[in-house]
Amino acid sequence: MVMDHEGRIVRMNRALEELTGHVLSKVQGQFAWDAFLAPEDRGASKSHFMALTASQFPMLIENIIRSATGGKRRITWSNSVILNQDETIEFIVASGLDITEHKSAEIALRNSEAKFRAVFTDAGMGIAIGSRHGRLLDLNPMFERMFDRTRSQLLNIPLKELIHPQDIDGIEAHLDSILSGYRSSLSLEQRFLLPSGDVLWGRMTITPVSDAKLGVQYFIIMIEDVTESIRMEHQLREAEVTYRNIFEHAVEGIFQG
Repeated sequence: MVMDHEGRIVRMNRALEELTGHVLSKVQGQFAWDAFLAPEDRGASKSHFMALTASQFPMLIENIIRSATGGKRRITWSNSVILNQDETIEFIVASGLDITEHKSAEIALRNSEAKFRAVFTDAGMGIAIGSRHGRLLDLNPMFERMFDRTRSQLLNIPLKELIHPQDIDGIEAHLDSILSGYRSSLSLEQRFLLPSGDVLWGRMTITPVSDAKLGVQYFIIMIEDVTESIRMEHQLREAEVTYRNIFEHAVEGIFQG
């Protein structure tokens, strides 16, 4: 779009006509902000325009234009000037790029990230983000509490450093199987070693996040503390074994009804 030094439309190309539904013959001579912008947006756009001088020139402006049918498109404008012989502005040439879909995707991404961050922060289980090489890139407060370490102590360490030494080879093999595409995710009960020397049993799920071209970029690691349930399960098994031994080796006859 070409405007004179007052902001009146002089010319515009076919692309802008198609985008707005306006033809040049209908808007030529109108102020650009009156032709394309909603009343509430005209003041800011006019202020930007009035700031255009040969020495102080805001090159990029973003606004929402209205089409002839009432539709809205978000446009980012790159401006340049054509000067008179006396170095004053004669015309402003505004090149617009339609970023409506890009902006919508950006907003959707921010909302999605905000929701994920809320779940990530407040979840009742330990959640971490790990690199494709198994190092912890981010983690939630529950993860810190579960492993009795601070965030700074956990960040950037390999996941295998939290695994019980007897289980390290197994977890590396599982991660390799995901990286190779042999399996899409992993879910298992796993022993972890705490700084105190105690064992924490966790129900761990590892899900890869992949790029179509680059493959696995990082892992979402979720760990639920099941130490108490595992302990009760072991105690139950031991009680069953004890009962079975008594039952089978008792000197006196025992009848089970």
